Amino acid sequence: EQEDLCLALEEKLQDKQHENAELIERLDFAEAKTMQQDEDETYIRLKELEAKDAEAMALRLMLIRTLEERETSISDLQVDLATSVAETITAHLEDGNAQPSLDKSQA
Repeated sequence: EQEDLCLALEEKLQDKQHENAELIERLDFAEAKTMQQDEDETYIRLKELEAKDAEAMALRLMLIRTLEERETSISDLQVDLATSVAETITAHLEDGNAQPSLDKSQA
């Protein structure tokens, strides 16, 4: 009877060990699957961030080009303005020089 009890307990122990081994195997598989999913999600997030970074870089370059173009336009406008002012001053000086000489000749 004691031997039967020992055999029964030993059998139960083996069953529990087998169940534990299966549970450990399932847990290991679930952990591995979770780790893979985390790695996949991290990779996807990384690629999304890289794409956003590339987009931001492209926008920065476009902004820099726009600013450079505006600076060039402003420089061109400053040159045009300076030329126009110089021409206006020259014209006024020529008119001013011409008028007094006309006044002197009339006198």
